[in-house]
Amino acid sequence: MAGVFLCFDANATLVPKNNELNAFTTDGCSTIPNGSILNCCKVHDLAYWQGGTAEQKEQADQGLRLCVTETTHMPNWAATVYAGVHMFGGPLTHRTYRWGYGWKYMRPYAPLTDEEMAAVQSLMPEDVLAVPVTVPHSAPLPLPAMHGDHCTDKVFACLEKIGQSTGQLSAFGWRKEKDYGNGHYTLISPNQKLAFKIDFLGKSIENCSKPAYKSDDLDRIRVSCTAYEN
Repeated sequence: MAGVFLCFDANATLVPKNNELNAFTTDGCSTIPNGSILNCCKVHDLAYWQGGTAEQKEQADQGLRLCVTETTHMPNWAATVYAGVHMFGGPLTHRTYRWGYGWKYMRPYAPLTDEEMAAVQSLMPEDVLAVPVTVPHSAPLPLPAMHGDHCTDKVFACLEKIGQSTGQLSAFGWRKEKDYGNGHYTLISPNQKLAFKIDFLGKSIENCSKPAYKSDDLDRIRVSCTAYEN
């Protein structure tokens, strides 16, 4: 037997790298009345639209609190507004006012890459205060399954992690035998010399076709790869 590989952390290759940024929209103050603080909320939305790090979110939330305080002269109300966005505006949620809501897929806390910054700059409104209030922003889309379902994706990610080219597996006629009912998946080489036995652990199979929105959802699928010679 050549070795057993546990691929619980093979999610990085499953999350799309081409996360697209939608044009900026604002729903005003979301769940509270716009009133005199509408402009405060629009500026806050601009930060939330692009997302970024947890520190940048905290800076945006504190900016909203200061703006509401200076506009209404009601620091207690400003503290309530801040508490709402601080607690419920995180990135890994289906709420339309989540941190990074402009991105097609959920985007966790992380600095913007050069490519993402370029997308933000290309779509940055000239005057955020002039952008009209519209319907709530889009909810995030589920992550696409590249090979039919997330279990197959996980297998391919596992094989790539241990240095096997899945392109070669397909091109050179590896035979794929899968029986999700028993939690097994086997890849056998054309010359019958090498095989990979895939075992899905626990209740992973139940999650093959469930929507996945973030890496944590993919963690529900646990797989081990056993390489052996026939």
